Amino acid sequence: MNREEAKQVIKEHGGLRPCPFCGGRASLRPRIINDNIDEFYIKCTKCRAKSMRSVLLLNAVDAWNARVDERPVILLSGGRKGTKKFKKWFK
Repeated sequence: MNREEAKQVIKEHGGLRPCPFCGGRASLRPRIINDNIDEFYIKCTKCRAKSMRSVLLLNAVDAWNARVDERPVILLSGGRKGTKKFKKWFK
């Protein structure tokens, strides 16, 4: 996969979000070994924050685009009491 193909895949996946720390622009960074892309990561062009490295491009994109303040989808199995506690926690 070359850089242009990687950019197209990212675009089709919804793009890169701004940096969660400073709001700066995110940039795709390939790690190249022996003229082949070995791993990908995303780096902020302003504060230099980085995502985890991944051999799969979309894993690196998902890691960068993930935000702590977004509520995860969780299946509850604690009955009514457990559900009430979870709802209280999420308020």
